[in-house]
Amino acid sequence: SAYMFCSAGVCYVMIDYEFYKRLSFDDKKLVIAHEFWHVRRFEESGIRETDLTFEGAVQEAVKADTFASAYVDPKVIIQFLNSYCSDEKERDIRIRAMSMFVKQ
Repeated sequence: SAYMFCSAGVCYVMIDYEFYKRLSFDDKKLVIAHEFWHVRRFEESGIRETDLTFEGAVQEAVKADTFASAYVDPKVIIQFLNSYCSDEKERDIRIRAMSMFVKQ
């Protein structure tokens, strides 16, 4: 898994090494871009996902996915979510949002 946290004015992105080794190159770009968006968002607003409701946290994840879609094909994001997002409700919302960006 991957997450970000900030302490004393420094933000960190933590990615489990075994998880990272299993990812494809595009999945790695996705994870890094997604987490970087959270860092950027925190720096701009101070918002942490732990401060949000479930719905708010999912909407932040959708925004991070949208940011990541500038670096990887939205189909990669959908495939990744199908493989690694264990919360069915969150996964469905995020996939529905990414489906709007898939080129026909």
